Amino acid sequence: MRLVDLTLPVQPHWRFQFEAVSQRSGPATATRISLLTHAFTHADAPSHMIPGGAALDQVPLDRFWGEAAVLDLDDTADSEAITAERLARAGHLRRGDVALLRSGLELRHPIGSREFWTRSPYLDRGAAAWLRDAGVKAVGYDFPQDEVIRRLPDPELRLSDFPAHEVLLGAGIVQVEYLVNLHRLREPRVLFFALPLALGALDGSPVRAVALEGEFERA
Repeated sequence: MRLVDLTLPVQPHWRFQFEAVSQRSGPATATRISLLTHAFTHADAPSHMIPGGAALDQVPLDRFWGEAAVLDLDDTADSEAITAERLARAGHLRRGDVALLRSGLELRHPIGSREFWTRSPYLDRGAAAWLRDAGVKAVGYDFPQDEVIRRLPDPELRLSDFPAHEVLLGAGIVQVEYLVNLHRLREPRVLFFALPLALGALDGSPVRAVALEGEFERA
């Protein structure tokens, strides 16, 4: 079996706030880190956007791992809306899958560049509803999934401006954001893991996202 790391390294990045301060005490070094729960590769709990939605500790752990279908969207153009019809053409989703949406954006615009954010494709509301109705338990992205993410921060935005968040989190479907290296996956189906930290009743968590390729029994 082959393990592929899908996690964006936590390091200085213009888009995300991150601080690491190391202290030496005798023979030991310990580092205090500070970062948002929604920076770098992370998982959203429904409470991130949905009033009254489940917090991280209310989401069953099995929602964060399982069999995954890699949906090839590599021909998606910059700033193009991904529709339900486009997802349906990618095919091979099963109920209970994690859907990994691979746009190849990072191959055109590195995730450290501003173009990654300003030229990204995005899901339209119909595509989010299609994923919900397909019975997926989680969706992972290698692109910012809502068009308005490129315009953050904007205090005038409403929940309805974030159709992927509203539709999927509203249905209790976990989102795993800012995956990298989906282009390195060779197979259409993998075992996917994006386990959150045990942070209690928070709205999300950083994750270490990985995929296992090779023969495996159905979970």
